[in-house]
Amino acid sequence: SVSPKESQKEKEEEQVTLLLVDIQKDFHPGGSLAIPTANEDSHRVATLIKTHQSKIKRVVATMDSHLKLHIANPGFWVSGEEDENHTNDCNKKRRHPDPFTVITSQDIA
Repeated sequence: SVSPKESQKEKEEEQVTLLLVDIQKDFHPGGSLAIPTANEDSHRVATLIKTHQSKIKRVVATMDSHLKLHIANPGFWVSGEEDENHTNDCNKKRRHPDPFTVITSQDIA
């Protein structure tokens, strides 16, 4: 026999967080980054939530942004190397990495 306390613990363990990555209206038809299946994708997500709502404790949606000072943009990063041909936004002669440069944890000091 399962005690009420154990039963409650099992129910809590069954609850999950649904993480929706980069959900935005611009991906839907008519949007600036439209993809043909966005509406169907949204319907599938809605159906998933409705079907499993008793187990889903919370829904977290993320959205990518493309601000000027964003970690993915070269302007966010400045090397320790001087570059006489380039002045960054801080008027320091420091070199920004080239696009698609891999930056590792060892590069950050």
